[in-house]
Amino acid sequence: MTNGHNAYPENTKPFYSALRQANYGGTGNVIPDAVADVSLVDLGTGAVKPLPQHFFIEVKAYNAPTHVFGLFGGLTLDTSNGQIQGLLDAAWRGEVGSGILFLTTSDTEINNRVLWWATSHGVTVWQAKAFAVPDPSDPSRYMIGFGPAELQNPSVLGVLQENNIVPIPPNPLPNGTAPDFLGRTLKGRATPVFQNPDPTFQPSQP
Repeated sequence: MTNGHNAYPENTKPFYSALRQANYGGTGNVIPDAVADVSLVDLGTGAVKPLPQHFFIEVKAYNAPTHVFGLFGGLTLDTSNGQIQGLLDAAWRGEVGSGILFLTTSDTEINNRVLWWATSHGVTVWQAKAFAVPDPSDPSRYMIGFGPAELQNPSVLGVLQENNIVPIPPNPLPNGTAPDFLGRTLKGRATPVFQNPDPTFQPSQP
């Protein structure tokens, strides 16, 4: 899992979400692909408050465009039996200024209801989409990476301002994947291929 020139180790630690458990059953746990720290700067005093493990990074390879003003389709709160809801809830854990970065295929969008929930809780939602370019060392392969992260719920900035804070870093992936961190696809495929099922998926209860 890369962040420009930096790499995050794969996360295997489960994080509990009471909201996922209440709404979807099961253990309520989610396991984000990577976890990072975030810090909050008090705009009045300049004091820095660390928030360990309050920034999640999640890879999602879905053909999931949104439609009807972003209210249908895309990554929804219900996706994978409430995994998206659980990820937001577990990243937040009561702290305004927490955040999540979705690394997705280019045809994946985020449902507005996800963004509304995140904004109302002061959680920043970022998305970086995958791209593919020809591999100069092997014409049958492509190099894949992610473009710069873009904030999907800019209205959350008003919530942060109301709380007199700003998270740092302000953008988790401002320049996209560095050229020396690009990965290779399978031979003959221009579309990035990566599978990332929810490790905590549990079928809905009858």
